[in-house]
Amino acid sequence: MAQGLFDDQKIDVPCPECGLKTMARIGKLKRSPTLRCRAGHDFDVDAKQLLRDLKEVDKAVADLAKSFKF
Repeated sequence: MAQGLFDDQKIDVPCPECGLKTMARIGKLKRSPTLRCRAGHDFDVDAKQLLRDLKEVDKAVADLAKSFKF
């Protein structure tokens, strides 16, 4: 999988069982979407949805960059 523009960025992911937020790097979630919250619950992030959202963000950034080129 190619390195994405935001792979080094961290996001907070809430545990679906207890609501505690777990910080994870986007690149790690793309490779392995399973997390463990501080309370010890294992849960999976919807990797397909994450990839769809990242594609939308990448496209928006590319469109913005194009708008600055004269």
